[in-house]
Amino acid sequence: MSNEQLKFWGGNDAKPEKLRTDYERACLIDDYLGTIRLNDKEVLVLGDDPSSTSWFSPKPLNRYEIIFVRWIYAPDNDSVQAALHTLDFGNFQFSGIEIDFNSQELILFDSVLTCDDFEIFPGHYCLIPTNSSRYQVDTMEFKTERIHLLLHGLKSS
Repeated sequence: MSNEQLKFWGGNDAKPEKLRTDYERACLIDDYLGTIRLNDKEVLVLGDDPSSTSWFSPKPLNRYEIIFVRWIYAPDNDSVQAALHTLDFGNFQFSGIEIDFNSQELILFDSVLTCDDFEIFPGHYCLIPTNSSRYQVDTMEFKTERIHLLLHGLKSS
């Protein structure tokens, strides 16, 4: 989500005026990716099972500005790094999602957290610089016997 939207995120805090918490709404995403509305803007949700997630910026090598890496299983970090160096970026498939962030910075975090939790848990989020406002989100699964990664590439649209 955009860093500006963070102040509206309620995480798992129940509010009497809401039927569901933001966390519950995020958990309704039953695919690898989805979006929910927050304060009249879309928020990108990495759905399915929770997994360790990070990001990298492969530019200027290819068309993706940001790639989220979801670690399903792997023996160690070095194996994941080696796998990322062998990726064929042509294997990404359009997820059906295009989203406007309208922000110079995105924030990646566990949806159970509230905006107030970021002061308490400073290491539980990543700030990601952006160069565009509208992105197409593509997905690729990388799977071998030893490594299983789910990748989501964001490119300007």
